Amino acid sequence: MDRRVRKHRHRALAGRVCDTAWSGGNAVLGLSPVLAAANAHAIDTLVVAGPFSRPGSICDVCGHLTRDEGACPVCGAHLFAVDDLVGALMDATVAAGGNVFQLTVASPLDREGVGALTRFPVPVSA
Repeated sequence: MDRRVRKHRHRALAGRVCDTAWSGGNAVLGLSPVLAAANAHAIDTLVVAGPFSRPGSICDVCGHLTRDEGACPVCGAHLFAVDDLVGALMDATVAAGGNVFQLTVASPLDREGVGALTRFPVPVSA
């Protein structure tokens, strides 16, 4: 694919995710809301701003993704630390049937690091 076309598509996708989230549609922005969507198997399209990465934890039993440590809030099993929670998030999204795009252009999503279009509304705690 032509580089200009790819850049245009990436900018348009980032704009769609941000606009949908800002208008209250089926989209979330920021790592915590996106993790909640992934844990609910709600992500249709995950969009990651460039090399965005954060450490976190994964439950080896149920696959719950979190920034926390200790015991899994879902099944109580021990969480194990990972250096790249965003990479694990990408893998979980694909495993759940979603699509993943890692942007190669500057966009409004850079501020949040990650965003997602969701299959259904995902409650986000304040």
